[in-house]
Amino acid sequence: MTIKLNTTGYPVAVSTEFINMVQHQINFPEVPDTISRITINFTDPKYDDKPGGFHPTDVQLEKQGGGTWRIVSICDYCNVSHTQYLKFAKDLEFDFNNKRYHNIGSVFSDEIAKENFELWQTNFVYFVQECGVYATEVQMYWKLNI
Repeated sequence: MTIKLNTTGYPVAVSTEFINMVQHQINFPEVPDTISRITINFTDPKYDDKPGGFHPTDVQLEKQGGGTWRIVSICDYCNVSHTQYLKFAKDLEFDFNNKRYHNIGSVFSDEIAKENFELWQTNFVYFVQECGVYATEVQMYWKLNI
């Protein structure tokens, strides 16, 4: 089963470029029907305790009815440690399911979230596609029927 992402119905304007970039990351020949959630981890291998580097980012997808998938949240993390040991916190979070958007210490209104997301996604797609700074890992989760 090839994964097909919804392209509409998001509370912010998710661009075709972003959808295509995510779709490219999860282009598997087959995904078991029991899989209900996928997380794509984007990490910059050079990101360390010194200033600079590209923030680790997770994109979470959830299976919808009809075999389509939807982006449900995006988390951009930053290093909040001042030691040689990395400690990450959510820098930006776009939670599409709950329509909550925030960064460290503040919550965005819907209007500010739309502006921030547009800028963030343009930069992120550029970093992934043009700069090639991220290594990616895909994690698949299945729904437990208890």
